[in-house]
Amino acid sequence: MSCTDFDRWLDDGRPEAEAPARRAHAGLCPRCGRALRAALELDDALARPVPDAAPGGFTGEVLRRVRIAEDARAAAAGPDAFRWGLRAAADPRISLALLLCALLAWRGRALWALAAGWAERFAPLASGLRVPATPVLTDPAAQLGLWLVVTPVMMWLAWTAWRWLDRTLDLRPLVGAR
Repeated sequence: MSCTDFDRWLDDGRPEAEAPARRAHAGLCPRCGRALRAALELDDALARPVPDAAPGGFTGEVLRRVRIAEDARAAAAGPDAFRWGLRAAADPRISLALLLCALLAWRGRALWALAAGWAERFAPLASGLRVPATPVLTDPAAQLGLWLVVTPVMMWLAWTAWRWLDRTLDLRPLVGAR
């Protein structure tokens, strides 16, 4: 009898036909004796009835620990993005900046024509600089390139306007402290 044979006997569920020889080996071998005792203790633990209800206060304690863990996770993650988005949407400075960007994106051509008209009208005052009244950029690729340049500038201007309004007006009581 070897320890490997004994381990196979334990893995096979301890068939009764081989039990006397295996128990005799477990009595002589300390390693196999510990393995047999562990298997018997496991059988006893699994045979005991499971309690129907948790001990008193168990559920409350688990929920308290879950709340503590969630609070710690929320504190580590920072402010809730949804609540931040609501505060940002309610902030008049951000609404003004978004309105400016939307106006430029929606009516950009009309604003460009208006600016060109003003530049033409006031060109003699600006050292003879003349801006043609016809659109200069008729090529779609050139227009796309212009939008790729103008869009970051518009975003920077909106951000600058927001920062200026933030320094000029104290609207924190209206939108909540940050």
